[in-house]
Parts: sequence; structure tokens; C-alpha cells
Amino acid sequence: MIDVYPFAGYPVAVYGLDEAGLFTARALFAGEAELSAWDENPANREMAEKAGITPRDFSSDDLQDFTTLVVSAHAWKNDPAARALATRAKEQNIEVICDVELLARTQREAAYVGIAGAHGKSLTAALVTYLLQVTGREAEMAGLSGTSALNTDPLGMQGAYVVEMTPFRIAHTVSITFDVAVLLNLENTKNGEAAMPLFHRQTTPRAAVICMDDKPSQAIYRKLSKAREQRIYPFSIKQDLQGGVFVRESTLYDSFDKGDPVAVMDLSSIPHFAGPHAQANVAAAFATVRAIGVQPHAAMAAINSFPGLVDHRETIEKIGGVLYINDAAASSLECAASSFSGYENIHWIAGGQGEVNLTTKEPLKNVSERIKGAYLFGEAGLALSEYMKEYLSTVHFSSLDDAFHKASQAALKGGAPAVVIYAPGYAGKDTTGGDSFRDLVNAVAGERDDED
Repeated sequence: MIDVYPFAGYPVAVYGLDEAGLFTARALFAGEAELSAWDENPANREMAEKAGITPRDFSSDDLQDFTTLVVSAHAWKNDPAARALATRAKEQNIEVICDVELLARTQREAAYVGIAGAHGKSLTAALVTYLLQVTGREAEMAGLSGTSALNTDPLGMQGAYVVEMTPFRIAHTVSITFDVAVLLNLENTKNGEAAMPLFHRQTTPRAAVICMDDKPSQAIYRKLSKAREQRIYPFSIKQDLQGGVFVRESTLYDSFDKGDPVAVMDLSSIPHFAGPHAQANVAAAFATVRAIGVQPHAAMAAINSFPGLVDHRETIEKIGGVLYINDAAASSLECAASSFSGYENIHWIAGGQGEVNLTTKEPLKNVSERIKGAYLFGEAGLALSEYMKEYLSTVHFSSLDDAFHKASQAALKGGAPAVVIYAPGYAGKDTTGGDSFRDLVNAVAGERDDED
């Protein structure tokens, strides 16, 4: 934990006591801030009391009693009262910040790598952190989705924090000038405008790493290139580039030196990097560490040894010849389809509770021959079943447990080496699916691949 000592003796309000928000409150309390913390959810308040933080409802108070309002990302997204409170605070000239800003004010000597985009932030952040650590640099990942940026270790001048920057964090972080700012992708122009502060105050030798595979990101690349204030490195999985990194037919190329592109490695040989989404993340991570000074051969070796990230194409176990993969982070059909690119004979478990926003069948159609069956569960599973019945064999179950047992049985009986993949295929609110899948795999009887 980072003790937030710069706020010692100052009255600070924290709104949102979900897991990450509570951790932030605890860090402020450890730093001896005069803390007031609140959450409308009684369960969160109870959790806070057990952790030694006594909740106090300050939401109706005169906010000028505080120097600072800290809002948790979860509260900002899910509790309208959080935004209303922030609006009141700003009207009274009270600063409204987030956990990353607290980290920045506490760890001023460290370097910062900020990673933004519509998807792929967690895997890219994990890759960048791992590549830096393996190549001899001090680095910590801060603020992985659902966690507080203060849930890390202090770093000195030689260290670097790799921070996952959501639009909320970008808007509420004012002190950081990122040493490397990474833009993975954008869905629309409005999101592009929200991403621009990521590059605020950057001048050479600081660097921007920008995707060239969507128009809003391209627009930001052109704008920054015209200003010529920082170093800029493009990356792509759709086109060859000069002065950056690209992927062509699953091969990673380095063209940083603007000469002939150099083939670095074949990503298709690494199953969890076989799909286009993962390959885009690898290209971004490679460009980022190259911008920091890591040599290509060292980065390549580190990529080859990357163990993966929890809930991101995570290999759980191989039992009786069946490989079990947890891709709980696959929150769309496009992400799920990308996961399947590295495997054959797939028994796919998907679904859950909540509504499904379905836009296109194309990603799954392109990999449907790899899928032996789809085992769907919950409300979302019903919607997915109706959506995919034309080109996939689907069965619906009431629970993940039932879907898992049927998929596992079918995979074991199939004869050929098979894969059971849990990839929800929709953006549900349940964050425990990956843990549940992992527990189910661990309970499967049979000889493990690593057993004699």
C-alpha cells in the first residue's frame, strides 16, 4: 500500500467504498489525512467498518469543509450520487480527483506509463510491466481494472508505474505528464477528445504510442505529429508502418529506425497471442518498451516467456488431454472470437446474467469451424443462443456449473485434443465468473499434464 502522506492533516472526502475505493480510503487514513468516507451501499459501509474505516455521510455537508473529494471509479460509473457530488464540489472550487492522482502526488520521482483505449488496457499494461521487469527495470502495474492505483509498492527515480487510464481517470488526473502515453484504440470521436489529456504537456524525450487502426486514433496521431512536441510511434495490425511497430500475418515487425522493417517473432506460435486483439496489445507493448529503450531481442525473449494475465486467456490446467482456458475478460463476441484463433476443437462456455448488446455475427462466423459446441447459461446465454443458432450447436443451462460439467464431459469424450474455454461474450456486471470457472477446473478429477 502507498501511504498518501501529502494529505496528512488535510480534510479529505472519499465517496465510494467498493473494494478499490476502500483501499484508497485506507491509504489516505494511513497517511494521516482527516478522512471522511461514504457509500450509499450498506454492504460497502459494513466492509469499510471491518477494515477500520468508519463511514460518515458527508453528502449533505458544506463541501468547503474539505480540500479534496476523491471518487472511486466504481461509484462514478454506477452511482448517480457520485457525479452529483462531484458537480457540487467543483462549483465550490473543491478539487475532484481519483486514485491515480493520489499516486502521482505521493510518488513524484517515478516515471509513468499511461495506457488508454476502449479495450485491451489490462493485458497491455501487464505485458509492458512484465517486459520492463524481465529486462532489468523496476516497474509496477498500478490500477488494474477494479483495483486501486495505491495497491502497489513505492518506487524511486529508477522505477516506472504502468497505469491503466480509463476516461474517468484521465479526466481526474492532473499532475502526471506521462513518460510514455499509449492509445490502444477508440470507438468514436468523442472518446478521442476525452483521450487527448493523456498527452498533455508531453515534450521530447517523452513519447506517444498510438494505434493506426481506427479513424479517431489516426486523427490524434495526425494532430500530435503536426505539433511535433513529443516522440510519436505508431503501431498497427492492419497496415505496414514506418517508424513504429506492425503485425503482418501474425508476425511482429519493428520499423522503429525507419529502415527496412525487421521481423521480430511469429506470434501465432503463442496460443494466447494468436488472435488480432491480443496481437494489437503485443504490438503496443513492444512499441512502448522500445520507446523506453528496451532492445528488440530482449523484448522478444520477454514476450515469449510472458505467463499471461488472470482472466485473459489464462491457462488453468490440462487434464486428461483437455486444456482449460479462462478468458473471463472477453466481454464481447469479437473478443471471444479473437480468443478462439489460437485453438481447435473448442468447447465454448458463455453467458451469465444481464442484457446482451449484440451487433454483429461476423467475428464468430469466421471461427465457427473451430467450435465443437457452445454451452450457454443464464439470461445472457439465452440471448446468445438465439443469436448464434444458425451456425453453432448450442445448449442452454441454468448455471455456469451445469454448462461447465457438460462441456468438460463432451471435451473428454471427443477423442482429439480439445479445449474448454470460458469467454462470457458480453459485458456483464458479475466479476466472479473467472474465479468460479477456475474453481470448477481445479475440482475436475484426472491426471494433470504436469503430473508424472
